[in-house]
Amino acid sequence: MTSTPDLRQFIAMLEDRGELIRIGEEIDPVFEVGAINRLAVLNRGPAMLFEHVKGSPAPVATFLFGSQHRIDLAFGTEDRLETAERYLEALGRERIAPVLVESGPCKENILRDPDLTKDIPNIIWGELDGGPYITLPLVVTKDPEKKKRNMGIYRVMIEGPKQTGLVIPPMQHIGMMYTEYERRDEPMEVAVFLGGDPLLYVLGAAPLQYGDDEFSLLGGIRGRALEVVKCETVDIEVPANAEVVIEGVVPPKVRKPEGPFGEYTGYYGTRGDRPIIEVKCVTHRNGYVWPAAYVTKPFPPNEDTTVRSASVDAGILNQARKVLPEIKNFHMMECSGDSYWGVVQIGKKPYANFAKQVMDAVWATHKGCWIKFLVVVDEDIDIYSVEDVIWAISMRVQPHSDTFVINDHIGPYVSEPSASIPGRSSHMGIDATVKVPERFNSYPPLSVASESLLQAIGLKYGKTEFYKRITGHIS
Repeated sequence: MTSTPDLRQFIAMLEDRGELIRIGEEIDPVFEVGAINRLAVLNRGPAMLFEHVKGSPAPVATFLFGSQHRIDLAFGTEDRLETAERYLEALGRERIAPVLVESGPCKENILRDPDLTKDIPNIIWGELDGGPYITLPLVVTKDPEKKKRNMGIYRVMIEGPKQTGLVIPPMQHIGMMYTEYERRDEPMEVAVFLGGDPLLYVLGAAPLQYGDDEFSLLGGIRGRALEVVKCETVDIEVPANAEVVIEGVVPPKVRKPEGPFGEYTGYYGTRGDRPIIEVKCVTHRNGYVWPAAYVTKPFPPNEDTTVRSASVDAGILNQARKVLPEIKNFHMMECSGDSYWGVVQIGKKPYANFAKQVMDAVWATHKGCWIKFLVVVDEDIDIYSVEDVIWAISMRVQPHSDTFVINDHIGPYVSEPSASIPGRSSHMGIDATVKVPERFNSYPPLSVASESLLQAIGLKYGKTEFYKRITGHIS
């Protein structure tokens, strides 16, 4: 399948496939865009292009990544399994570094005296949000030596013509960089871009190792270098075909009130004093499209959930396998906000109590340290099925001996409502494997028809009407 290195091509492909609708009515940016997106989430609807958001200088595209199928289309794959395999393969391959070009579409308009309250859409998504938010910002920073680049999705609140709030979690890579800038009492340059290759949004949520360049990983996935251009006012490169670029600096030791915001947990995050971006310049394409996402309760799966899922599973699996190759697969439950409930699948145990070692390997990964509930299952369990995982817990776990709690572990910096201290959480491990050899020499056989019996039934009755109907071969 042909790759889609440009957001506009991706939108056109979604429309051609019936995966996108255009909304021509004038929609109020205060609450209405968010509420319409909530309806799309609840009904598993298509992507949407709001052509007339009141007061907006550009059309707003939302729910572009609102289903696993649309994530697969961005990868150019057919299904979730192929997507995961392509991503894992790219993680193990040599990266292809971006190539610097003289100019690109993102430079078609250069605003050296920007006004964020007029030059970009200002959408207030939720009824208790503290103000308008940019919800699909790809934030690019470099370390003080300019040797390491980081790109991530961090929430940005529009606070004035030339100022935004910026959440910088201290344990994430942008936080590690900003901590060093503050130690030196120096401002951190930043570029916030929207658009470009749709896979950049998947990589923006990816749990990579510190210093692993997302632009170079994209090159490895696509098989060709990403074209980038220098920003106008900061020493940072951004994709040449980005829709919008916001340039600025994050001053050291400056905090201003930011929030609240409706978060991926399904609860509102708190208002607090957080870093700011002093905006210096905005560049954008002619007739730019503004991509945005509605962040809400993580079930049914929404755009934030599906974007995280595509990279989080493979990222944690890749890192944990380096410690324990016996790990077969990993999945973060989407209904936990792709953050707090993980399921790891193993093959044949090399020794008793191996599940505890598996838990240690997963919790030691970059994003795995957020997992509050970690379940280890055997390879006969479908880790993508909540029902199958619950069955394994129900039938293979004794709570007094097969659950393990660790207090005061690392947790998410913001928005986890059950934690009393940001950045700290307790963790529970659940060994839902068959306890052979831990407690038993054998386990009872499963009370389901064997595959050989089912195949025999298919051969005998496969052409009958009743067989076609019960197996779903008649619409």
